[in-house]
Amino acid sequence: MNKILSIVTLFELMKDKMSSSNFIEKFAFINWIILGSGVFVAASLSGGFGIYALLLMILGVLTTCICPCIGAGIAGGTVALWSTLVIINIYIGIIALGILAILSPIGLALSLKQKNKIDNSLIYHFIGQLGISWAGLYFLFPLIEVWL
Repeated sequence: MNKILSIVTLFELMKDKMSSSNFIEKFAFINWIILGSGVFVAASLSGGFGIYALLLMILGVLTTCICPCIGAGIAGGTVALWSTLVIINIYIGIIALGILAILSPIGLALSLKQKNKIDNSLIYHFIGQLGISWAGLYFLFPLIEVWL
């Protein structure tokens, strides 16, 4: 019950934030939503598919006791599916961080232009988003070369 209340409270907070804020605050909030949704999608894919891959691996090991050829095929197929999942998660992360890396400098420039009209914490929001996106892309891009 508490989880449902917290989700409802979160949506009410988001609705209030989007209706009462100026454009730059909305822009910073949308950037955080993009980053959070990318992390959420990658994490949910990993969790659900990780359990599926683990069960397939156990099935492969148990089947190897009966017929080694079929068990090895199941285990090999599981490795292929797991590799595909890892690549999908890397690309989801790159897309979310790439969008953030494009939008954060725009928001930072807008907030610096209107520095006397807005709260200074928005500048720190955009700097944090920029740092997160650039650091994430710095670590994710080499992983593509490893897998390709």
